[in-house]
Amino acid sequence: MRRMRHHGVGLFFSMDLHTPLEREGSIMTGWILFGLFVFFSLLAGGTHGLKTIFTLLLNMGCILAIVALIIHGWNPVITALIGCLVITCLILFFNCGINAKTMASFLSVFTVLVLQLFFVLWITDAANLGGFGFEDLNDVAGYSFDIGIKISAVATACIMMGLIGALTDTAIAVSTAVFEVKANYPDSAFSDLYASGLRVGKDITGTTVNTLYFALLGEAATLMIWYHIYDYSWWELFNSIVFCREFIKLCFFSLSCVLVMPVCAAFCGSLLSGSLHAWMTKIEKGMQKLKKWIQDE
Repeated sequence: MRRMRHHGVGLFFSMDLHTPLEREGSIMTGWILFGLFVFFSLLAGGTHGLKTIFTLLLNMGCILAIVALIIHGWNPVITALIGCLVITCLILFFNCGINAKTMASFLSVFTVLVLQLFFVLWITDAANLGGFGFEDLNDVAGYSFDIGIKISAVATACIMMGLIGALTDTAIAVSTAVFEVKANYPDSAFSDLYASGLRVGKDITGTTVNTLYFALLGEAATLMIWYHIYDYSWWELFNSIVFCREFIKLCFFSLSCVLVMPVCAAFCGSLLSGSLHAWMTKIEKGMQKLKKWIQDE
């Protein structure tokens, strides 16, 4: 690797070129790891593990569809929002069934996504998160930057798609805990269920934020090593677009996961014993009738 300076800006050019045979080896390694994942998922989860794998493949198809639609001129933000809702439905309803806990999780994820959408739009413009930094020039050199798509909107779409996994994970954890409280204490009122959801949320906040933090640290480790070896200051590191983009995403993801906890607890309380309980009961009865009809057919 060699470093060139131009007007005080450091450019990194990787000289690690891989032959087609080496790339085939990387692909083969990936398929082996995927095969191990499938094997142990089926071994540990059985039918549910198979459903999880199928859901993962469907979600991959959704991501590819979102990218294709954006390329063909669809609005990146609206396309990503609709795609995220479809992915959420697949993760929750197809994988876990339609019930009070998955409905509460979906409503809470939808609410937080819509509320945070405007904040993300402002953040991407204010922080100039769109585009590439000089650290990325080696990967995009030779390509035209005139793609006819607003890059800040694409950055917003990427943040939303990256957020959906952490949101659904946090929401289903809270709703499952509240659902178990209701199952063991059927007379629990809305206030009791809401308080239980908040207590669970407090317990998982630390682990969720730390999970996101270490994901950022892993992404930024190579960049930190580069800057240290070539005597860049910490100020230059913190002002690089790659680091800023990942750090802002970390803050945004953490904020969203914290916000989804009380929202999910409120929806759980409403669906299980509050104003929405009767509505949820009708939906569950309808799903039971539909399931029975399918089995009879």
